[in-house]
Amino acid sequence: MSVRHTVRKNDKGDTITVKLTPLKAIRWQCLECCVFQPKEVRLCSSPLCALYPFRLGKDPSLRGRAGPSAEAREKGQAAMRKIRKKQVEDDDKTTPESTRGDKCIPRVG
Repeated sequence: MSVRHTVRKNDKGDTITVKLTPLKAIRWQCLECCVFQPKEVRLCSSPLCALYPFRLGKDPSLRGRAGPSAEAREKGQAAMRKIRKKQVEDDDKTTPESTRGDKCIPRVG
């Protein structure tokens, strides 16, 4: 669920229209509360605020279920690159040279 809404984008009163989900709306509110300083949102000194657990734009109830860590994701991507490279090499070994896209077939006659 998301809605388009106009929000303040800085402390000068400039506005921007954005697509807001509930978590993004909370994040925007926290940015506004902290004078649009993302570092201040992280360092928020109001832990009794109802929005505090959501201030970074993440749902704390999903902690640990949001997917693999960046390190695990990179490891998986590296493994997939290695597999794909091997598949391409194997295809080059088994594909007749006359049907490869990287080689031109000479015209006869």
